[in-house]
Amino acid sequence: MCQVMIITGSRTAEEMMWSAIEDLIDVGVDIEIKTLVKNCSIYEIKEAVTESKANAFVVGSSMATSLASYIAAFTSQPVIGVPLDMENEDDILDLFKVEGLPTGTPYMITDIDDGKTAAKTALEILKNSLLLR
Repeated sequence: MCQVMIITGSRTAEEMMWSAIEDLIDVGVDIEIKTLVKNCSIYEIKEAVTESKANAFVVGSSMATSLASYIAAFTSQPVIGVPLDMENEDDILDLFKVEGLPTGTPYMITDIDDGKTAAKTALEILKNSLLLR
């Protein structure tokens, strides 16, 4: 069973998230990796999220807050956004667009290009969820 689903916005983003993926694999976390390209539909995002049995979602994308907020709309599981490769002003402004996030879903954004913190946070979420059951 997938414990953490890693969702990226491109193959390049997946490569940038590889250290976080390795960190989770090294400690025995079952992961699933899904790449949802920039022009995918909201229905593809919904399908990926609602069909997943993940306990947490880690989202790496140059538009991490947008993609992560879409993901948060379809789950009550924690969502961790990792902004990647923020090169221009519009990308950086995207970091401030969290006011429209759905209520009720635990959500956080790491520092830019900080997949390792996302992996550590996902691991802590898994540890704490096991303690609460």
